[in-house]
Amino acid sequence: MVRKGPVPLRAERPIIQDRSSKDFVTLNALENIKARPPLVDQEEYWYTSKPSFGKVPGYLKHTKRQIAEEKAKMDAYLAEQVLNFGVSFEMNSDVLSLISLASHT
Repeated sequence: MVRKGPVPLRAERPIIQDRSSKDFVTLNALENIKARPPLVDQEEYWYTSKPSFGKVPGYLKHTKRQIAEEKAKMDAYLAEQVLNFGVSFEMNSDVLSLISLASHT
């Protein structure tokens, strides 16, 4: 086991090196002002060359499918209500959207 050195006495003063008169802030600013941006080899990239360009994203297909299923369920439910109770419903898009929102909560 290696022991640490003794604690310095109160009368002992650490050796302080001379302070530099260098202005690091100004030097850094000048260095960054004079610096040139690195040269980067940039290839032209065309988004139209992507294989998925122009195709409908999967999440939109999924959402559209969900909406169609919910509409089919709602139509079946309303048809059942008309048969069972003789209630007449007007198929309005506003009414269907409200019913759809109510079914999600």
